[in-house]
Amino acid sequence: MSRTRPAAADRDRGVSEAVGYVLLFSILIVGVGLVSASGLTFLSESTEREQVENGERALVSAAATLDDIHRQSDTRRSFALPLAGGTVTLNESAINVSSPDAPAFNRTYTVNSLEQRFDRSPEDVTVAYEGGAVFRSSGAGARYRPAIACGEDRAVVSLVRLDGGNFRVSEGETDVAALNPRSLPTEAPVLDFGRSLAFSAEVTGVRRNYTTFGSPGTLRVNVSASANPTGWDQYFRRSDSAWVDTGGSIYACENVDSALVRVTTIRLIL
Repeated sequence: MSRTRPAAADRDRGVSEAVGYVLLFSILIVGVGLVSASGLTFLSESTEREQVENGERALVSAAATLDDIHRQSDTRRSFALPLAGGTVTLNESAINVSSPDAPAFNRTYTVNSLEQRFDRSPEDVTVAYEGGAVFRSSGAGARYRPAIACGEDRAVVSLVRLDGGNFRVSEGETDVAALNPRSLPTEAPVLDFGRSLAFSAEVTGVRRNYTTFGSPGTLRVNVSASANPTGWDQYFRRSDSAWVDTGGSIYACENVDSALVRVTTIRLIL
Protein backbone atom coordinates (compact mmCIF):
# COMPACT_ATOMS: atom_id res chain seq x y z
CA MET A 1 0.00 0.00 0.00
CA SER A 2 2.80 2.39 0.78
CA ARG A 3 4.23 1.90 -2.72
CA THR A 4 1.02 3.02 -4.51
CA ARG A 5 0.61 6.31 -2.69
CA PRO A 6 3.40 8.19 -4.57
CA ALA A 7 1.99 7.01 -7.90
CA ALA A 8 -1.47 8.26 -6.99
CA ALA A 9 -0.03 11.55 -5.83
CA ASP A 10 1.90 11.85 -9.08
CA ARG A 11 -1.25 11.20 -11.06
CA ASP A 12 -3.17 13.80 -9.06
CA ARG A 13 -0.37 16.30 -9.55
CA GLY A 14 -0.31 15.55 -13.29
CA VAL A 15 -4.04 16.06 -13.56
CA SER A 16 -3.78 19.34 -11.66
CA GLU A 17 -1.01 20.54 -13.95
CA ALA A 18 -2.99 19.59 -17.03
CA VAL A 19 -6.05 21.42 -15.74
CA GLY A 20 -3.85 24.40 -14.94
CA TYR A 21 -2.44 24.47 -18.45
CA VAL A 22 -5.92 24.23 -19.93
CA LEU A 23 -7.14 27.10 -17.76
CA LEU A 24 -4.06 29.15 -18.59
CA PHE A 25 -4.49 28.69 -22.33
CA SER A 26 -8.22 29.39 -22.04
CA ILE A 27 -7.51 32.65 -20.23
CA LEU A 28 -4.91 33.59 -22.85
CA ILE A 29 -7.25 32.82 -25.74
CA VAL A 30 -10.13 34.73 -24.16
CA GLY A 31 -7.81 37.63 -23.37
CA VAL A 32 -6.48 37.77 -26.91
CA GLY A 33 -10.03 37.64 -28.24
CA LEU A 34 -11.14 40.49 -26.00
CA VAL A 35 -8.13 42.60 -26.91
CA SER A 36 -8.67 41.89 -30.61
CA ALA A 37 -12.37 42.75 -30.39
CA SER A 38 -11.62 45.94 -28.48
CA GLY A 39 -8.91 46.85 -30.95
CA LEU A 40 -11.18 46.29 -33.93
CA THR A 41 -13.97 48.31 -32.31
CA PHE A 42 -11.57 51.17 -31.58
CA LEU A 43 -10.18 51.01 -35.11
CA SER A 44 -13.68 51.03 -36.61
CA GLU A 45 -14.77 53.99 -34.47
CA SER A 46 -11.56 55.84 -35.27
CA THR A 47 -12.05 55.25 -39.00
CA GLU A 48 -15.65 56.46 -38.84
CA ARG A 49 -14.63 59.62 -36.99
CA GLU A 50 -11.89 60.29 -39.53
CA GLN A 51 -14.35 59.84 -42.40
CA VAL A 52 -16.67 62.47 -40.91
CA GLU A 53 -13.76 64.84 -40.22
CA ASN A 54 -12.48 64.43 -43.78
CA GLY A 55 -15.96 65.09 -45.14
CA GLU A 56 -16.25 68.23 -43.03
CA ARG A 57 -12.84 69.54 -44.08
CA ALA A 58 -13.67 68.92 -47.74
CA LEU A 59 -16.99 70.77 -47.46
CA VAL A 60 -15.33 73.70 -45.67
CA SER A 61 -12.81 73.84 -48.52
CA ALA A 62 -15.68 73.73 -51.02
CA ALA A 63 -17.37 76.57 -49.11
CA ALA A 64 -14.23 78.69 -49.48
CA THR A 65 -14.23 77.99 -53.22
CA LEU A 66 -17.90 78.92 -53.57
CA ASP A 67 -17.26 82.00 -51.44
CA ASP A 68 -14.60 83.11 -53.92
CA ILE A 69 -17.15 82.82 -56.72
CA HIS A 70 -19.76 84.63 -54.66
CA ARG A 71 -17.58 87.53 -53.49
CA GLN A 72 -15.17 87.96 -56.40
CA SER A 73 -17.63 87.33 -59.23
CA ASP A 74 -15.54 84.53 -60.72
CA THR A 75 -17.74 82.74 -63.21
CA ARG A 76 -16.55 79.16 -62.76
CA ARG A 77 -14.64 77.06 -60.25
CA SER A 78 -14.40 73.39 -59.32
CA PHE A 79 -14.15 71.39 -56.10
CA ALA A 80 -14.28 67.78 -54.95
CA LEU A 81 -15.93 65.91 -52.09
CA PRO A 82 -14.62 62.52 -50.91
CA LEU A 83 -17.59 60.26 -50.28
CA ALA A 84 -15.75 58.39 -47.50
CA GLY A 85 -18.65 56.17 -46.53
CA GLY A 86 -21.24 58.94 -46.85
CA THR A 87 -24.10 59.90 -49.14
CA VAL A 88 -24.26 63.24 -50.97
CA THR A 89 -27.50 64.95 -51.92
CA LEU A 90 -29.04 68.37 -52.49
CA ASN A 91 -31.75 69.15 -49.96
CA GLU A 92 -34.40 71.78 -50.59
CA SER A 93 -34.34 74.69 -48.15
CA ALA A 94 -35.35 78.34 -47.98
CA ILE A 95 -34.40 81.54 -46.15
CA ASN A 96 -36.71 84.54 -45.92
CA VAL A 97 -35.44 88.13 -45.76
CA SER A 98 -37.81 90.99 -44.94
CA SER A 99 -38.03 94.51 -43.59
CA PRO A 100 -41.00 96.36 -42.09
CA ASP A 101 -39.42 99.55 -43.42
CA ALA A 102 -38.76 98.40 -47.01
CA PRO A 103 -41.38 96.04 -48.54
CA ALA A 104 -39.12 95.44 -51.56
CA PHE A 105 -36.90 93.29 -49.34
CA ASN A 106 -39.67 90.84 -48.50
CA ARG A 107 -38.64 87.72 -50.37
CA THR A 108 -38.07 84.00 -49.76
CA TYR A 109 -34.95 82.56 -51.37
CA THR A 110 -34.73 78.85 -52.16
CA VAL A 111 -31.06 78.47 -51.30
CA ASN A 112 -30.90 74.64 -51.02
CA SER A 113 -28.42 72.66 -48.95
CA LEU A 114 -25.56 70.48 -50.25
CA GLU A 115 -25.32 67.69 -47.68
CA GLN A 116 -23.16 64.70 -46.92
CA ARG A 117 -24.77 62.15 -44.59
CA PHE A 118 -22.84 59.48 -42.69
CA ASP A 119 -24.71 56.50 -41.24
CA ARG A 120 -23.55 56.31 -37.63
CA SER A 121 -24.85 54.90 -34.37
CA PRO A 122 -26.87 56.02 -32.47
CA GLU A 123 -27.58 58.91 -34.87
CA ASP A 124 -26.51 59.80 -38.40
CA VAL A 125 -24.07 62.68 -38.84
CA THR A 126 -24.74 65.27 -41.54
CA VAL A 127 -22.36 67.96 -42.75
CA ALA A 128 -24.12 70.61 -44.83
CA TYR A 129 -23.34 73.68 -46.93
CA GLU A 130 -26.27 76.08 -46.96
CA GLY A 131 -26.50 79.73 -47.93
CA GLY A 132 -22.74 80.18 -47.66
CA ALA A 133 -22.26 78.46 -44.29
CA VAL A 134 -21.17 74.96 -43.29
CA PHE A 135 -22.96 73.22 -40.43
CA ARG A 136 -22.67 69.87 -38.71
CA SER A 137 -25.69 68.11 -37.24
CA SER A 138 -23.86 67.52 -33.95
CA GLY A 139 -23.91 71.28 -33.34
CA ALA A 140 -21.04 73.55 -32.24
CA GLY A 141 -22.10 76.36 -34.57
CA ALA A 142 -21.01 77.18 -38.09
CA ARG A 143 -17.88 75.40 -39.35
CA TYR A 144 -17.69 78.08 -42.04
CA ARG A 145 -19.37 81.42 -41.44
CA PRO A 146 -21.70 82.98 -44.02
CA ALA A 147 -21.41 86.55 -45.31
CA ILE A 148 -24.13 87.85 -43.02
CA ALA A 149 -23.46 90.79 -40.73
CA CYS A 150 -25.25 93.30 -38.54
CA GLY A 151 -23.13 96.43 -38.19
CA GLU A 152 -23.61 99.72 -36.41
CA ASP A 153 -25.21 101.38 -39.40
CA ARG A 154 -25.74 98.68 -42.05
CA ALA A 155 -27.15 95.16 -42.34
CA VAL A 156 -25.70 92.79 -44.93
CA VAL A 157 -27.21 89.47 -45.98
CA SER A 158 -25.19 87.82 -48.72
CA LEU A 159 -26.41 84.34 -49.63
CA VAL A 160 -25.36 81.59 -52.01
CA ARG A 161 -28.19 79.80 -53.79
CA LEU A 162 -27.35 76.35 -55.17
CA ASP A 163 -29.01 75.16 -58.35
CA GLY A 164 -28.70 71.42 -58.96
CA GLY A 165 -27.37 70.33 -62.29
CA ASN A 166 -27.29 66.70 -63.45
CA PHE A 167 -25.56 64.37 -61.00
CA ARG A 168 -24.19 61.27 -62.70
CA VAL A 169 -22.64 58.21 -61.06
CA SER A 170 -20.35 56.23 -63.33
CA GLU A 171 -19.57 53.28 -61.04
CA GLY A 172 -22.46 50.94 -60.40
CA GLU A 173 -25.18 53.36 -61.52
CA THR A 174 -25.61 55.24 -64.76
CA ASP A 175 -28.90 57.04 -64.17
CA VAL A 176 -28.97 60.82 -64.24
CA ALA A 177 -30.75 62.44 -61.29
CA ALA A 178 -31.82 65.98 -62.13
CA LEU A 179 -31.70 67.99 -58.92
CA ASN A 180 -34.45 70.50 -59.58
CA PRO A 181 -35.23 72.41 -56.35
CA ARG A 182 -38.93 72.17 -57.17
CA SER A 183 -38.79 68.41 -57.64
CA LEU A 184 -36.01 66.92 -55.55
CA PRO A 185 -35.60 63.12 -55.41
CA THR A 186 -36.66 61.39 -52.20
CA GLU A 187 -33.56 59.19 -52.25
CA ALA A 188 -29.98 60.43 -52.29
CA PRO A 189 -28.85 60.52 -55.94
CA VAL A 190 -25.20 59.78 -55.29
CA LEU A 191 -23.99 56.85 -53.20
CA ASP A 192 -20.56 55.88 -51.94
CA PHE A 193 -18.38 53.94 -54.37
CA GLY A 194 -15.12 54.66 -52.53
CA ARG A 195 -14.17 57.71 -54.57
CA SER A 196 -14.47 61.49 -54.75
CA LEU A 197 -17.09 63.57 -56.50
CA ALA A 198 -15.76 66.35 -58.73
CA PHE A 199 -18.13 69.31 -59.03
CA SER A 200 -18.13 72.16 -61.50
CA ALA A 201 -19.63 75.36 -60.06
CA GLU A 202 -20.80 78.15 -62.34
CA VAL A 203 -22.48 81.48 -61.55
CA THR A 204 -25.80 81.80 -63.38
CA GLY A 205 -27.22 84.89 -61.72
CA VAL A 206 -26.73 87.61 -59.11
CA ARG A 207 -29.59 89.44 -57.41
CA ARG A 208 -28.71 92.60 -55.48
CA ASN A 209 -31.05 94.77 -53.43
CA TYR A 210 -29.80 97.83 -51.55
CA THR A 211 -31.71 100.52 -49.74
CA THR A 212 -31.11 103.46 -47.46
CA PHE A 213 -33.73 103.88 -44.77
CA GLY A 214 -35.18 107.36 -44.28
CA SER A 215 -34.87 106.76 -40.55
CA PRO A 216 -33.18 103.88 -38.70
CA GLY A 217 -34.74 100.68 -39.99
CA THR A 218 -34.78 96.93 -39.41
CA LEU A 219 -33.84 93.92 -41.54
CA ARG A 220 -35.06 90.46 -40.57
CA VAL A 221 -33.81 86.99 -41.51
CA ASN A 222 -36.07 83.96 -41.05
CA VAL A 223 -34.27 80.59 -41.12
CA SER A 224 -37.13 78.42 -39.84
CA ALA A 225 -37.59 76.83 -43.30
CA SER A 226 -33.88 76.17 -43.77
CA ALA A 227 -32.42 72.67 -43.75
CA ASN A 228 -30.23 73.53 -40.74
CA PRO A 229 -32.24 75.81 -38.42
CA THR A 230 -30.31 74.71 -35.34
CA GLY A 231 -26.99 75.59 -36.95
CA TRP A 232 -28.31 78.97 -38.06
CA ASP A 233 -29.73 79.62 -34.59
CA GLN A 234 -26.33 78.97 -33.06
CA TYR A 235 -24.69 81.28 -35.58
CA PHE A 236 -27.06 84.20 -34.98
CA ARG A 237 -27.01 83.72 -31.19
CA ARG A 238 -23.24 83.67 -30.80
CA SER A 239 -21.80 86.04 -28.19
CA ASP A 240 -20.32 88.51 -30.69
CA SER A 241 -23.50 88.78 -32.77
CA ALA A 242 -25.55 91.98 -32.95
CA TRP A 243 -28.59 90.16 -34.35
CA VAL A 244 -31.65 90.21 -32.09
CA ASP A 245 -33.47 86.91 -31.54
CA THR A 246 -37.17 87.68 -32.03
CA GLY A 247 -38.27 84.04 -31.68
CA GLY A 248 -39.20 81.33 -34.16
CA SER A 249 -35.73 81.35 -35.75
CA ILE A 250 -36.24 84.95 -36.88
CA TYR A 251 -33.40 87.41 -36.30
CA ALA A 252 -33.40 91.18 -36.68
CA CYS A 253 -30.72 93.77 -37.31
CA GLU A 254 -32.22 96.89 -35.79
CA ASN A 255 -31.58 100.63 -35.97
CA VAL A 256 -29.48 100.61 -39.13
CA ASP A 257 -29.30 103.28 -41.82
CA SER A 258 -29.05 100.91 -44.80
CA ALA A 259 -29.37 97.28 -45.84
CA LEU A 260 -27.90 95.12 -48.58
CA VAL A 261 -29.24 91.75 -49.70
CA ARG A 262 -27.19 89.92 -52.31
CA VAL A 263 -27.97 86.44 -53.62
CA THR A 264 -25.67 84.62 -56.02
CA THR A 265 -27.06 81.59 -57.84
CA ILE A 266 -24.44 78.91 -58.50
CA ARG A 267 -25.19 75.91 -60.66
CA LEU A 268 -23.54 72.65 -59.61
CA ILE A 269 -22.72 70.04 -62.23
CA LEU A 270 -21.19 66.68 -61.43
